[in-house]
Amino acid sequence: MNKILRATSVLVLIIIMGDLLNAQPLSKKKEFTHADTLRGTIGPERAWWDVTSYAINIKPDFENKSIEGLTEIRFKVLDSKNKMQVDLQQPLQASSFSWNGKQLKSVRDGNVYWVDFGESPKKGTIQTLTIKYSGIPRQAVRPPWDGGWIWTRDKNGNPWMSVACQGLGASV
Repeated sequence: MNKILRATSVLVLIIIMGDLLNAQPLSKKKEFTHADTLRGTIGPERAWWDVTSYAINIKPDFENKSIEGLTEIRFKVLDSKNKMQVDLQQPLQASSFSWNGKQLKSVRDGNVYWVDFGESPKKGTIQTLTIKYSGIPRQAVRPPWDGGWIWTRDKNGNPWMSVACQGLGASV
């Protein structure tokens, strides 16, 4: 009886250990990249403003699978700062950032633009940043699971365009 109990215990232990070993990753853990940090962090360039609305105007070109866009970001100024992080996925390119009739300087860092207001917008005010951009946006490979633009035709052969952003987020 003692031998049966011991053999059963060893067998159960082997089964449990086998399951635990299978749960271990077979490849190295991926490291967070600079781009991951920018996309997933509310840093100082995001923390000073709070979006109240977006006005998004897009002109798609079905034949070239490209877009031209103008987006107005209305935001409340939570703190007086002058640098803003704006996400725009490559390969889209921003051609201008404007605020209060002034063209602003910007620097690209992957999928992020660092926009320099020069002077800090006044705390507590509602402001509008206007962005003009264009390019060939990322195309969805397996919509809706893979984010991007969907360029297809309806049953009558008319151009049909939509955007899937399930996992990728709205910066598509």
